[in-house]
Amino acid sequence: IGATRAGLRYARHAPPLAAVLVRTGLFIVCASAFWALLPVIARRDLGLSALGYGLLLTCFGFGAVVGAALLPRVKRRFTVDAVVALATVLFALVSAVTALCRFIPGLGIAMILGGVAWIAMMASLNGAAQTVVPAWVRARALGIYLLVFQGGLGVGSALWGFAAQHVGVSIALAHGT
Repeated sequence: IGATRAGLRYARHAPPLAAVLVRTGLFIVCASAFWALLPVIARRDLGLSALGYGLLLTCFGFGAVVGAALLPRVKRRFTVDAVVALATVLFALVSAVTALCRFIPGLGIAMILGGVAWIAMMASLNGAAQTVVPAWVRARALGIYLLVFQGGLGVGSALWGFAAQHVGVSIALAHGT
């Protein structure tokens, strides 16, 4: 309990870690619209079966693998802040395309780009969370980072589901970007 309190106290008084946590929270609450609403779009709007939805996720995963392979080269050319900014914009564009496009091969390409953006964002934020804290508090800081990430995903998904129920799935996803 004491170690947990020390980690929370550190996080509260460490501006670099707070910046990573705020960026993570803001990104994941918005990005959760994609994850929460993609199954509804796939089933209802695109008429896809479980296999079709799985293929969309396969494209996303393929993009993540490609992104992971390219990330070391990208990080040599750009700062972490630039990678985060580019990944945020790319993921927002992919979410907007997903909300508006009904051409399935085009969505497959968007999913690949989404996977690239997702892995770039996750690797950058996770790496930043680890590098801005000293070793003695690193595990606790990562625990807090994961709490913000998973909590933001859960809360954001519920909020976007509520929004989709009231304004429509495509409109909610387009505004989640």
